[in-house]
Amino acid sequence: MGAQLDELHVVETVDYDFEHGGGSLLSVLLSADGEQLLNVNRGEFCMYTAAGAEVSCAGLQEIRYDPASLRWSPDGRYVAFVDDRPFINFRDSDIWVLDTQTGIFTNLTDDGDLPSILDTIVNDDLVGPFAPIDLAPRFSADGQLYFLRIEQIGTEIGGTLYRIPASGGSAEQLAVLTPNVRGDGYPYDWDIAPDGQTGVYVIGTSRQDTLRRVDLATGNTVLLHTIDRETEVGVASIEFSPRGDVVLWHSQALARLRGTDEGIRYAFLTTLNGETFPASTSPFATYFGWSFDGTALAYTVYDPQNPDRNGLYLGLPGKEGQRIATADDPEAPLTSTRFPVGMFWGANNTILLAEGFGQRLFALRLNGT
Repeated sequence: MGAQLDELHVVETVDYDFEHGGGSLLSVLLSADGEQLLNVNRGEFCMYTAAGAEVSCAGLQEIRYDPASLRWSPDGRYVAFVDDRPFINFRDSDIWVLDTQTGIFTNLTDDGDLPSILDTIVNDDLVGPFAPIDLAPRFSADGQLYFLRIEQIGTEIGGTLYRIPASGGSAEQLAVLTPNVRGDGYPYDWDIAPDGQTGVYVIGTSRQDTLRRVDLATGNTVLLHTIDRETEVGVASIEFSPRGDVVLWHSQALARLRGTDEGIRYAFLTTLNGETFPASTSPFATYFGWSFDGTALAYTVYDPQNPDRNGLYLGLPGKEGQRIATADDPEAPLTSTRFPVGMFWGANNTILLAEGFGQRLFALRLNGT
């Protein structure tokens, strides 16, 4: 960490005054080094320094994009995203990238105007060919770009994992995650270990969600954890530790964040052997984010029963941490800027936060860099 957790404290606060529609701050990302911000609003992708100075903007003609899909490459050059929300709109979706050096947008998986493969699930009598659904772009630590795909496999519709160069080129299939999504469920979210060797993905059905591990070299998959719908509810997002040994996942219970049930856990950790436990023992801990080296977690507490506990905490995985910051309004929750994905903690010890469900955007810089 460069400093022990109990020695870290806030040395600088930076407030941002970006234009947003409807008070939404769901499309603001911090780069891995913590030195750049991406702000997407009304089809413009704008880069800023961590201090808030505008660097450049690029306008996207296709204004549809999924805020939760935005991902910055480790070197800060590319931003990958999905141009639709296929499980909501049942339309085709492709993987796009913005090259921040040139300002050029590229559709990496363009398949024209074919009907979506998801249409066949609603209307069995449709005649193909159909466009596959591409979703959930993820970068490994070396800058390789991976994504999920729902596509036709023989006479069935399956879920697969692909890799494609961020600079453009042909997509390479790496693994079949489920050969029959109708019977086995959909892979709808996932993440890749920094070394690019292992992925952990979520399979969702009407009955339950499961976490599975995939070996990218062999394509072999292993069941890690079956989600308890009573206490864990479901998976809203998943993120590998920078160490590659455990995944952090947020529960769909975040959708009812303003509840008062002290027993609800909003985030969990699952090891590559399947051991699963709450990301923190702290009551009402909500949004979590890894430290840049994977040794610690930042998380927010929103306790409607005791607002004096609200704020930003730092702690060890699975333990209760110490509070280092509070909101201006003690009753205003601190949240991540890209629901349902967790918060950002850059390598320069900058943590990006929103206050009051989007009324304020700011960054905290800690000592110990």
